[in-house]
Amino acid sequence: MVSGLMAVFQRYRRCCVSVCLAALLILGCSRASAAELSTLHACEDAAWPPYTYLKGEQVQGASYRLLQAVSQRLGQSLQFHVMPWKRCLAQVFAYPKTDVEMFINGSANDERMRQFLRTVPVFAVRPGYAFHRDNSQRFEHIYSIKDFNDLHVCGVMGYNYEYARQQGLTSTINTRSTNVQQVINRVIEKKCDVMLTTFEVIQGGLEIGSLSASHDFIYRVAPALDATLVYYWISRTSPRAETLLQEINTAIVQLQKEGEADKIFKRYLPEGDGLE
Repeated sequence: MVSGLMAVFQRYRRCCVSVCLAALLILGCSRASAAELSTLHACEDAAWPPYTYLKGEQVQGASYRLLQAVSQRLGQSLQFHVMPWKRCLAQVFAYPKTDVEMFINGSANDERMRQFLRTVPVFAVRPGYAFHRDNSQRFEHIYSIKDFNDLHVCGVMGYNYEYARQQGLTSTINTRSTNVQQVINRVIEKKCDVMLTTFEVIQGGLEIGSLSASHDFIYRVAPALDATLVYYWISRTSPRAETLLQEINTAIVQLQKEGEADKIFKRYLPEGDGLE
């Protein structure tokens, strides 16, 4: 009789232990999921001054500071991953197989619209171009992007040049370079006739010292082109994609209406965010 009661007690105790362990595992998973959802993982190459750039090992820039303000409004911590641009986009596209849920500082094209969710506009930039001083005569009369046809045109791997194609550029764009500085160097070394770029990035990068160029490097605003709107982009495969998009949009619009967004941008650019 006693041995029978002991056996029942042992089974009961094992059952209680199993239930407790299961409860702890569920609680642990819930806490891990909550921690993941309370962290915003974003990426960029940090080579697009003055919007994002590295100062030593610290990420700086107007767009990065705005993203910090957005994450604070959302009550989420920010984990910012610096990586080559093309890899950054691939990581966001593969989410949740990767950790990175969104990227910043992207203009729109058809492929991105299919693959990602786009926020409201964050800032605007002007398309630009650059060339070697020795070729100045060739660039005296530039009226449209089509004037670059039959020239050796260079850009950055993974950057969006759809605007140039839409405006009639037929030349192949050499995009073997992985960042803006590499393309600047190619222009200075006369390995490239003309560089397609963003005027504010070259201007801001040279002013703050995150980009460097000799006096032979000439850059200008591209003629007959509208300003380009720039956005933050969220993975469509994120379980919270639509909710996150709505929350980020709300935070951005609030910061813009309150004038906080423009204040952040004016620390780096006299014109602010460039939005009308």
